[in-house]
Amino acid sequence: MRGDIFVRRKKRIVKEDEESFYSSKPNQASKNDNKPKSSEKKSSKSWLIILIVVILFIGLPIIYYFYAVNVPKGGSNENVAFEIIDGETTLDIAERLKKKDLIHNNYTFALYVYLRDLNLIPGIYYLKKNMNLSQLLKPMSQGNIQEYKITIIEGWRREQIAQMLAENNIVNYEDFMKVSEGKEGYLFPDTYRLSIDITAAQIVNKLIENFNTRTSNLKVSSDDIILASIVEREAQKNEDRSKIAGVYKNRLDTNMRLEADPTVQYTKGTNWPKLKLADYKSVDSLYNTYLHKGLPPGPICNPGLASIKAVLNAEKNGYYYFLHLDDGTTLFAETLEEHNLNKQKK
Repeated sequence: MRGDIFVRRKKRIVKEDEESFYSSKPNQASKNDNKPKSSEKKSSKSWLIILIVVILFIGLPIIYYFYAVNVPKGGSNENVAFEIIDGETTLDIAERLKKKDLIHNNYTFALYVYLRDLNLIPGIYYLKKNMNLSQLLKPMSQGNIQEYKITIIEGWRREQIAQMLAENNIVNYEDFMKVSEGKEGYLFPDTYRLSIDITAAQIVNKLIENFNTRTSNLKVSSDDIILASIVEREAQKNEDRSKIAGVYKNRLDTNMRLEADPTVQYTKGTNWPKLKLADYKSVDSLYNTYLHKGLPPGPICNPGLASIKAVLNAEKNGYYYFLHLDDGTTLFAETLEEHNLNKQKK
């Protein structure tokens, strides 16, 4: 009896233990079910971070681009002169605009020009710091130039100046020739900035004013300018100017003819044509210094400051002759015999 009770009690304990064992398994599974949920949360956070980084990486440059394009660099309404030089790249232009504090960023400017397929036209423009990119680029891409920039070369005659002005649609050729009559020699060679509505008369006045300014400290006579114009056309190297001026002064002092080729060329045409042997005696003009003694009636071109100073400070030498070799070397001679020997070196 006791044994049966013991056995039944033991079975009940075992059964309770089994029930306890099996009832604990669902709880354990429940705990394990929580682990994937935590992993999924971490994965979602990672993707969110990546998404934010991508948005920032792509979005911020786009936001900055639209900012740089649409927001002016400053608030000043004052004109800033800016020149686009022929041959410059878009980035070259952008770099100089940035230095003038007209744009936010070089590459934003270049990208905007590329995307809009704009062609920037050389010239001088008046820009303002309170302009956005579209406003800055409008005159530069349409060629609405506010100023012209020209360079007059030393030794040009007035016909050459008139031709250059006409080719650049600044003034009419005939208008300039008319108002510059009698001004040869005083149309000072230099680089000038001209307003778009300038007249031929105003250009001539500007060139003469510059001549007066640049020679104000020099005692220059009309004869000096005539001789300087000949030196300007003759000298091939800067160091030869005062020597050549000395040769011509020596010939003038001894009543010799100057026999200067450029004086004959001046009468032959506007582009300084190459002379033929017959020209020296066949060209009937007071400018032909092979036929007439002394200086020609007036300057044959517009000399630069170097030639004017060379005449005022002519080298005191014993030379009466000179010639140029093909390499630009100038050979000087005191006598005709020596000069003829130099001719054999050509």
